[in-house]
Amino acid sequence: GPCASVRQHALQGLCKGGGGAMGAAQAAAASAVFSAVPFFLTGCHGPEPSLREPKLPRSGLPFLRPQAVECPPGYRLHRGVVADGAAHGYGWAMAECGIKCDLQEACHAFRFRSSSQECELLLWSRELSRSISSSTSSANSRSAAVAAAEDELPGTQVCNKSVLRHFTGAEAPLFGPGDIVEQTGADLQIGENVWVYAVGSSNLIWMTWVDQIHLALRRLGYKVPVVPANRTPEFRPRVSPTCDDSKYFRHLKTTRFGRIGWSSWDFALEGWDGCGSDGFRTIQGLRVKCQHGAGCAFSKNPVLVSDIAQDASKSNITLVATWYNDDQHWSTHFKCFDGQKQDWKDIAPITLHCLLRTVRAIHETNPHTWILVMAKYPETYKHRTFQFLLDYNAQVKEAVEKEPKTRFVDFYMPNEDEGEFYQDPAHGSHPNCRGSKIMAHAVLDTLYKEKIISRSIRLVPPAKKDLLNGNCSELGAAACHTSALCWMDPELQRCAPYSPGVFL
Repeated sequence: GPCASVRQHALQGLCKGGGGAMGAAQAAAASAVFSAVPFFLTGCHGPEPSLREPKLPRSGLPFLRPQAVECPPGYRLHRGVVADGAAHGYGWAMAECGIKCDLQEACHAFRFRSSSQECELLLWSRELSRSISSSTSSANSRSAAVAAAEDELPGTQVCNKSVLRHFTGAEAPLFGPGDIVEQTGADLQIGENVWVYAVGSSNLIWMTWVDQIHLALRRLGYKVPVVPANRTPEFRPRVSPTCDDSKYFRHLKTTRFGRIGWSSWDFALEGWDGCGSDGFRTIQGLRVKCQHGAGCAFSKNPVLVSDIAQDASKSNITLVATWYNDDQHWSTHFKCFDGQKQDWKDIAPITLHCLLRTVRAIHETNPHTWILVMAKYPETYKHRTFQFLLDYNAQVKEAVEKEPKTRFVDFYMPNEDEGEFYQDPAHGSHPNCRGSKIMAHAVLDTLYKEKIISRSIRLVPPAKKDLLNGNCSELGAAACHTSALCWMDPELQRCAPYSPGVFL
């Protein structure tokens, strides 16, 4: 049947079922390597996601192409000759070698030999610390001169690690091999700087999703420096629930411009341009009051989209969540619209107009910045995802993804009947720690699928049953990362329940 033996076909890159035979020795080697390395095959069906080897999405086969095998993501060839890996089938073992080097702070490079699939980690303390081999024999210590000579032989490579940040004992460590997926050809390689900037409403101030993204990027091996913004930046939530993993990210600084109760037009225009003597201006045919905040009743200080764009242009990834309040003005009796009731369909043209103005202003300043526009989570009765919200999100997605280097981040936020995913009682319209995890992982998944980052967290295909799977002790890494009710606890080193968070 299709994919009856994934391991047998792994090194041939087959997942169509049926064709392709391998010798017994090759099949055994493929099985051993495939068991050890966290890369996925498209279309292969394994056990159910709740088990140890879940069904997994496409991540690409970066090391199984009919060409020379290069160093893994985050590594550069230092010495030696790149051999034809497709002929020898050692791409999986080489990838695993890079991951093992990642997990050791002292490892600055590794030496790989294709004939024996032998991996030697090179540590700062001494040239050769130990040998990790896929065969049963152990490696012998060699002098640096002999090793250097062997580096010139075909099929022997030394790959240098990009400089990764150092973790203290109190920090969550790098993700392990079972937690990650990797690919080649991405914009940002392991060890490089990921400059993250976020602009939006109170979701940046009362939630932790941006901070969870920062933590995950660090644990994936990226550096996440602070974007040097000028327009009254903040770096952490003002008030948010304490999550099970807060101790790992509460000290991290991620630049953001967040404002409570603001709508998309508060961020997208040049101050009070177009405002008349009556204190209103017309945006896409609707009269909108020239004042910020809920009910357009708070700050009168002008905010220029050009200032926001200047700050965002210093990032290579900007997160935009400015439109969550656009359809919420029923709560203030539509004072922003001079008391005139407006349906979401009436407000949608303003949302699209303002989001596009924001995106274009950023790209006018820096066309290389990737912009991720976040989907809107339900702020409805019992937080149910009604059809209008699906339609609203679909309109935004269609509009923004026509822009270059702009993607829409979609996700499903469970409702009240499906579990506790919103803060209660404070800030009840905002998702809690679990909801923030859903949003953070959706961002990472989008960054990976769009080949913006070369490494991401291992997830199972999006499905409600996996998102709501609370059998944490039974879940493997991918299913655990996918579930909003569980997390991979670095201290316990296993999947554990993930609480909604508490206010201390």
